[in-house]
Amino acid sequence: MKKLSLKEKMFYCFGSFGMGAVTATHMMFLVWFFIHDTGADLPYYIEQKPVFWVFTIMGLLLALRTIFDAISDPIIGNISDKINPKKGARTTLLTISAIPFAISYFMVFLVPKEYISSANVIWIAIWLVICTLFLTIYSVNHEALMAKIAKKSNDRIDLGTFASASWFVGLVLVMVSSNLWGPIQNVFSVDKVTSIKITFGIAAALGGLCMIVPGLFIKEKKFEDKYVKKVEKVKIIPSLIKTMKYPNFRKFVLANTLYASATVIFESGLMFFVTVLAVLSEGVAGTLTTVIGAVTLGMYPIINKLTKTKGRKFVLLASFISYIVTFVAISIMSPNPNPWLYLGIILLVAPFSQAGFGILPVIIASDNADHMIRHTGEDMTGMYMATSGFFRKLGSTIALVALTSFLVLGKEVGDDLGIRVAVYFAAALSLIGFFIMKGYNEKEVMSNKELEQIQE
Repeated sequence: MKKLSLKEKMFYCFGSFGMGAVTATHMMFLVWFFIHDTGADLPYYIEQKPVFWVFTIMGLLLALRTIFDAISDPIIGNISDKINPKKGARTTLLTISAIPFAISYFMVFLVPKEYISSANVIWIAIWLVICTLFLTIYSVNHEALMAKIAKKSNDRIDLGTFASASWFVGLVLVMVSSNLWGPIQNVFSVDKVTSIKITFGIAAALGGLCMIVPGLFIKEKKFEDKYVKKVEKVKIIPSLIKTMKYPNFRKFVLANTLYASATVIFESGLMFFVTVLAVLSEGVAGTLTTVIGAVTLGMYPIINKLTKTKGRKFVLLASFISYIVTFVAISIMSPNPNPWLYLGIILLVAPFSQAGFGILPVIIASDNADHMIRHTGEDMTGMYMATSGFFRKLGSTIALVALTSFLVLGKEVGDDLGIRVAVYFAAALSLIGFFIMKGYNEKEVMSNKELEQIQE
């Protein structure tokens, strides 16, 4: 078995860092940029009033992205499993998709009109679809590459920890960019919108350069296993069904989807929590994000240790509990007597949850892919990652649609019902996810050691 060097681990983590930097612009700011409170001092680019009763234009655009995801995820996973280029399927697709991924994420914000216009709606729709395609190509193959190059359980946990930490560092660097908007306005004499777009452009450039590293520098072929056969003739739907026929994988996917939904509400709603519920400045959101990021990174060694000693399931169950406590604290947040009382609770408990689910989903999906390899000899890792990624993104988009719809009920200081309803919804999702994850049989997935024996 080929040993994974420190250099190769670093190359892999460059991709994670780049994804974190690029996707943060949408995770944190997409909803806020296009649907913000009146105190944000930004123009409105799309209609804010609900259409079709409770849906917003932004919510429908995100729903469009999900529909496209439903098509692209299994297709990309199936292609990745079947093709066999000279350099390797995973790294080849990483190289092709990295730069377009970064550019397309940035283009969403460069709407053609500085006022409410149908042209802006069309622009956003087109670029959301394009960026979703390249996100799928890159993320599916990046995750599948981990399963290929990190063979043993503890090696996978370690690489997953390093990669997730790198992703989170990239995410935090962009999330705190709100602190730079004011200085950029002053130094370059530009308006707030331009200063925001400058920071997003820097994030796209930095992220794209980092994402191209693993595809260029990791020698995928040296990690090939001769006893594993490539899937050549399996069609997309049968392949997808095959991955979902295992009960444990289905339970994990559903639990992870619910967590992803709750996370989107937490991250996309953070600007509202700070500026509307706590009645603090936008800069405080950047500071809060920095502190949460630092504490989350501090949790990574703890998560790594607990995963090795207590197991994946234990950590994810504890993560769900910490998230429930987080949303309870947000649901009662107010400027009195002191908003930092509530923010302090969030700072204490949310990082554990974010670290746990930041590290483990890719690892658990890899475990289940290996479980199938041990029993069938077929390498369908790409489809496993695509299935997991699709449902995770499905949950994220459903949450964004829900959040934008809830905000219609109130998103201003003194009129914040929509924000609080979104928080109650996220707490309920976390509770349901906890009970679903309780049914996951980790021992069954990990008990068969045939693959490690073969590799050794």
